[in-house]
Amino acid sequence: MEGRAARSFGGTGTALRGCTRLREDGAFEATKWLTIAYLPIWPLGRARYRLLDRAWRFPARRTLWVQALGPLPLSRAEVARTYALAWVGFPLLLWGPTALLGLPGLALGLPKLAAAGAVLSSLWVIPFGLGALLWAQGQPWPERAPAARWPALLLALRQSARTVGAAVALAATVLGGGYALLVFGVGLADGAGARAALPAALQSGAFIGALAAVVGLGLWVKLAWQRAQNGVGQANDGGPYGAGGQGR
Repeated sequence: MEGRAARSFGGTGTALRGCTRLREDGAFEATKWLTIAYLPIWPLGRARYRLLDRAWRFPARRTLWVQALGPLPLSRAEVARTYALAWVGFPLLLWGPTALLGLPGLALGLPKLAAAGAVLSSLWVIPFGLGALLWAQGQPWPERAPAARWPALLLALRQSARTVGAAVALAATVLGGGYALLVFGVGLADGAGARAALPAALQSGAFIGALAAVVGLGLWVKLAWQRAQNGVGQANDGGPYGAGGQGR
């Protein structure tokens, strides 16, 4: 196997940024960066690679195995864009909603309002933070999906909407309600009255419930996307219900 294009532990080491989409032969272009805690520090050069394998080990050790196809000139615009996204864009987008929803409560001297704003902002912070972490891993982008895959995705989402919606609602209710009861019981055990313990319990339960709902919806889209991929693949291969086959 060829060499490692990037290797890091906990986001410190080397990583790829500015990755183009994978071609059919696995080739892509990327800039290799020195990183600390996932933040790009200095560009080491841009090159064309062919992806051979990738490995991830707990807790945050990541390795890309590639074949170097040749160096490319370093783009100042791409370097500036990487710096701007990592050091300005992502922090503003990640913490901006929390500041906008939480600071008014602090300015008015209403800590409960500020806490409620922080909980609401988690509905944005959690999925965006996960997306930012995936970007920070420096993975080459997958190929663009065929146009036929999007209708298949919508069909898969529609077919599983009721089942997944019920499962997500149940999971969010059970996890959020159970955590709220736990926090409420701990508050009572610490000597706080029911009126004092109830708001904290509801706030904690809402946060856990929202987190469970976000994770559940993400899994729903992921599974539907896999079904859409398999469906398009069968159609292209002339499967029993594809373009080359006849269903009964």
